[in-house]
Amino acid sequence: MAWWSRRPRPARPAGPPVGLGVLVAVTSPDGVSDAWYGEPVGVVVQGGVNEIYGYPGVATPRFWTVAFDDLAYMVDGRGPFEKANVPEWRLRVLEPEAAEGPQPEP
Repeated sequence: MAWWSRRPRPARPAGPPVGLGVLVAVTSPDGVSDAWYGEPVGVVVQGGVNEIYGYPGVATPRFWTVAFDDLAYMVDGRGPFEKANVPEWRLRVLEPEAAEGPQPEP
């Protein structure tokens, strides 16, 4: 038996990949303590700051810095925020047309 163990890779989020310049909505699943009011929409402007986990085998989530289209607020009243570091698992990729709303027909 080897002295090292193979660590499982973190699961990749479903859907299109997150990256610089991608339009996203920040989700707040039930039971999270830092929930956002609504689902603020913004653009990923840079890689975010990862928190350091002090336990071996715990994979650090990827974070992204999101610049919001409108000022965003937390459910507990914190805000307004122009930007925020958000873990990738809380981001939902949007198509640019979806953020603009319904378009008039020519």
